[in-house]
Amino acid sequence: MTVLSQFTSGSSNFNNMKIFMSSANFVTPITGKYRIRALGAGGSGAAYEGASNIVATGGGGGGYCESVVSLASNVTLTILVGLGGAPIGAPVTSGLPGNNGGNTSVTGSGLVTMTAGGGYGGTGARTATSQAAALGGTASGGTFVNFSGGSSGAITAVSGHQATGGGAAGSYLGAGGNGGNLTYASNATGGGGVGGGNGASNPTTYGGGGGSAYLPAATAQYGGANWEGIYTGSYGGAFDWDSKSETIKAGVPYKGITPLFSVPVANVYVLVRPITQDPIYPLLGGGGGAPFATTHQSWGASGGGGGGSYDSGTTPGLYGGYGGTCGGGGGCSNPYNSGYATGGRGGIGGGGGGACCLYGSTPNVATSGAGGNGLVIIEW
Repeated sequence: MTVLSQFTSGSSNFNNMKIFMSSANFVTPITGKYRIRALGAGGSGAAYEGASNIVATGGGGGGYCESVVSLASNVTLTILVGLGGAPIGAPVTSGLPGNNGGNTSVTGSGLVTMTAGGGYGGTGARTATSQAAALGGTASGGTFVNFSGGSSGAITAVSGHQATGGGAAGSYLGAGGNGGNLTYASNATGGGGVGGGNGASNPTTYGGGGGSAYLPAATAQYGGANWEGIYTGSYGGAFDWDSKSETIKAGVPYKGITPLFSVPVANVYVLVRPITQDPIYPLLGGGGGAPFATTHQSWGASGGGGGGSYDSGTTPGLYGGYGGTCGGGGGCSNPYNSGYATGGRGGIGGGGGGACCLYGSTPNVATSGAGGNGLVIIEW
């Protein structure tokens, strides 16, 4: 019988936890065993606009390393937490690559230096013929595991306007999944999910679904399933713990959203709920489905990638879905005249989605998704 505990980290072996979302020093309070986890930051997606053969990839996900070590008391650990790549706004009739995510590291006496590399920023071009994926960050120094972040989706056989999702961060489930690839005409793919769950490749309409660690999407428009095998169709947010915890539908957060999800309030990202538990365990959710040619976003759940957003019609504004915890953001492509495109933000450690559109009369008509910040967790 499948039980929830088999997907969790075994945190009960430790009685105390401290979470670092910014750089700091930590002085060990006791002599004994410590578990230290480091997550690199995700790169942001690229943003380009132009008439035809416009491509923009998402950013790569951050690496992940984990150590269980014995340390003396009063040892100072130096913690550097990487920041996610800042989003890119495309200049008028031009474009820019994404920004790299920052490295996260932990150093100190008696500890092998742990480094979780940041993901690379997305790439793009105007009048392109193909575009390679942005790579995820690597990881080193973990005595238990070292896993790389996933790459963005790659683009070949360019025609029209094509954008791919960002890569997922590495995690206890393994290397991060890649954003979906594109080899057809105009479209956008979803972000990668944790544990090697890739976003759906080559959707034919309305964008591609985000990846997850468990079951792949049933079709290119659907997101990957959660740990119970439940997946969303197109025009729907992903399912997290169960079928009653859909994350985003019609642009509104639902219950069941895990810590470190953030929503824009007056252009400022805030936590949906306070961090009162381990922020990156367990990762049980699925990927977001394609948002079905609307202005809605389809977010990934914990560990899932955001859905990609595309419409060949007359939608003025489109949005890639946000990545869930450690998931990559969805790409966004809008070939509508004067329409804008916004890539999905990566979850914690995840790469942001790429964005591309037709010419605009003002800058930032195409805006990529930001990469998610890194973090460090210490338990004793």
